[in-house]
Amino acid sequence: MRRAILAAALVLAFSLPARSYVYETWGGSPVRWPNAMATVYHDPATIQGAYVTELKAALAVWSNVSGSAFRFTHGGSSPSANVKDSNNGITDVYIDPTLPPFGYAVTMVNTPYTSADITERDIAFNGNVTWTTSATNQAGGPVDFRTVAIHELGHVLGLLHESSKTSVMNVSGWDPAFARHSLEVDDMDGVRFLYPGTGPGPGRRHAPPRPPPAAPRPAPPLPGLRRDRQHRFRACNRGSQSS
Repeated sequence: MRRAILAAALVLAFSLPARSYVYETWGGSPVRWPNAMATVYHDPATIQGAYVTELKAALAVWSNVSGSAFRFTHGGSSPSANVKDSNNGITDVYIDPTLPPFGYAVTMVNTPYTSADITERDIAFNGNVTWTTSATNQAGGPVDFRTVAIHELGHVLGLLHESSKTSVMNVSGWDPAFARHSLEVDDMDGVRFLYPGTGPGPGRRHAPPRPPPAAPRPAPPLPGLRRDRQHRFRACNRGSQSS
């Protein structure tokens, strides 16, 4: 099974085409977690102390949307023998100093899909970035860990970058040195569409009518990365939905 990346992209100054929340599809169906729930683990070797607290706070942001059945659960320290294994059925969050220098974080998935069910999505934060758990809100300052985590977790639950409305998943005009710790209306509409209801469990898989357009299929891989889908979480370059 080929390895692919959904890397979140933060972009400082670009105008993107108008559209609302965007989600992945497989065979015409939205790609999402069965039973509207996902357990996320942290790597105890690289995610510690205040960073665990910030991760839990980011999980709670997506788990407390009124009208959405989706819930993240923090599973604690990862049981993975290798947290970089993106095909072991365990959703891990870790810091990776071997990532290329152009991005803040990536969310990894396995492709090609064999169904519309998500079974694992790992998040790798770039170890070459200066992270903080106390945002300075100063341009070009240390990158706020919770802000990036919230964006990446949107990818974990099935949302992609969007472009027409202010949202956590909109990658235009956003400096992650500034704290962004809450969802916008369009983010909440997206998770409600994918996971309508009031609590996790079977029978929450039918979406409301008139969804926005699904995202296009991914483009070919970037050279040298051995991955075939990438949404970059980076500055100074436009992040596309299928770059």
